[in-house]
Amino acid sequence: MRKARTYGAQAPFVDAMSRIRTLQDEITVCVSAREWTQVVRLGRRLQRLEPGNLIALEATARAHWHLGQYPQSLECLRRLIARNPHEPGYLGLQAACHEQLGQFAAAGECLRRAIGVETHERTRADLQTRLDTLECAIIATIEQSAAQRELLLGMRPQSSPGHERLS
Repeated sequence: MRKARTYGAQAPFVDAMSRIRTLQDEITVCVSAREWTQVVRLGRRLQRLEPGNLIALEATARAHWHLGQYPQSLECLRRLIARNPHEPGYLGLQAACHEQLGQFAAAGECLRRAIGVETHERTRADLQTRLDTLECAIIATIEQSAAQRELLLGMRPQSSPGHERLS
């Protein structure tokens, strides 16, 4: 009788672990097949069974990014980075989300952090290239904004009020 109770007490645990492994396997298959909507659905189910499951969070963050759901991806990444702030892959994806949302300063900060923790030289060089490209885009946007301002206001930057103070 004692043995039956022990088994009975363990059965829900064993069943839950089996469901977790099955969901993780299904997520892996869906990621390989690029079935991003299904990845999100399975990821949510897995997170309900095991909150903070890394496989679920990583796959869901990536799936949201592929689906163009950048705020949702950022939420998953926030949780992942809280657990492992030195994972450059998380920071790189976070940068990509911020960039897609037009949050260039945040994207640049994420890339700088990723470069600082990346240990592989080639990947660090790729991250640096992304940062350089982003910074060039920011400068071009600023220059374009200044040109639009001149066009709209009909003035050159030298003739704008307060320009003398900036010189």
